Amino acid sequence: VLGVFGGLCVALKILKKYNLNSTAETLKKEANLTDSAYNTSEHDVNNALNIFKSQGDPSVYENAYITLSKFVEASLDIYKHELGCVLYPVFVHMYLDLVCNRYEAEALKFMKKFGPGQESYYQADIQNLAIITKKEELDDNALISGYKSNEFVVRMSRDTLSLLKRHLKEKKQTVLLDIVQENLFFDVYE
Repeated sequence: VLGVFGGLCVALKILKKYNLNSTAETLKKEANLTDSAYNTSEHDVNNALNIFKSQGDPSVYENAYITLSKFVEASLDIYKHELGCVLYPVFVHMYLDLVCNRYEAEALKFMKKFGPGQESYYQADIQNLAIITKKEELDDNALISGYKSNEFVVRMSRDTLSLLKRHLKEKKQTVLLDIVQENLFFDVYE
C-alpha cells in the first residue's frame, strides 16, 4: 500500500525518532531520496495511515478471528494442528491492535470471548495481557515489548502454509493477512 518510498519514509521517521540522524542521512543517500521527495512521501505515508485508523472497524477483528478459527476447525486432521498454531499469535496481535487504536471496550470483549479458548499453557500470558487495556499502558511493558520486537515462530509444512495463505487471500482477510505477514515467521519444512 505504501510502496518502497513509503517504507523508506517510515524507516527514516523511526531513525530520526531515536536520534540516529547519521544513519537516516546515509539511508537517504543510498536510496537517492531528496528532501522534497522524502517530505512528499512522508505526507503520503501519514495520509495512508490516517485513513486506516479513521476507517477502522473494530468488529472486523472479531469476525476475522471467528473465520480463522472455523477454518482451522474445519481443516483436515493432517493440517489442523499446524494451522492451530497461528491462533494464539493472531489473537495477541489483534488484541494489541484494538488497544493501540483505542477500541478499549472492543478489546475487552475480544479478550473475554477468545482468551479462554486459547491453549492452557498461554493462560498466564493472557492474564498479563488482559491487564493492559489502554494505549498508554503499552509503553514500558516487558510483555508487550517482547511481542513487538519478536516475531512468533511457527513451524509449518509448505503445504499447510500454502493452504493458510490461500484461505486468507480467498476470504479477503486483510487484517489477518497483515498480522500474519508482519508478526509471524514461518519455519517451513517439506
